[in-house]
Amino acid sequence: MNTILCLIASIVNLWFGCNYKEYLESNLDLNYNDRFNVSYYGRAFDGKLTANGEIYHMDQLTCASPTLPFGTIITLEHDGNLVTVRVNDRGPYAVDAEGNVIYPLRPHPTRKLDLSQASFQILEDSLSKGIIEVIVRSIDAPRNNFRENQREVTDRQYN
Repeated sequence: MNTILCLIASIVNLWFGCNYKEYLESNLDLNYNDRFNVSYYGRAFDGKLTANGEIYHMDQLTCASPTLPFGTIITLEHDGNLVTVRVNDRGPYAVDAEGNVIYPLRPHPTRKLDLSQASFQILEDSLSKGIIEVIVRSIDAPRNNFRENQREVTDRQYN
């Protein structure tokens, strides 16, 4: 019920011209200067479909987020290194002691994003750390991202 009420309130706010970027930052738990842990995913997922229908390439600057809209652009900093990534997948999700995803899906308790391997390596030379702390330096969410992303993916698949 709360989800439906939030959705209705969001539509009403958007309809009456609220600042979409501020709405996302206040409601999706990711703000400028936030500090949190990220991990990466690489070779095991390379060439597989992402949640938005694109093919995952570990050498592209992308990330997975459980909540941010597809197409959101985020600039992250770690130890003075900056990377700008685009959300094209979902995750990270909570896992059990054996590393299996827990159903129903819920966001990982300690990580807000999973970065592509290339994105992670720009921030941290060594992949051996696996998890690093980052700072959000900018976030820009597209206004009408679903239709735009679907059109982009369709164009890429059939042209």
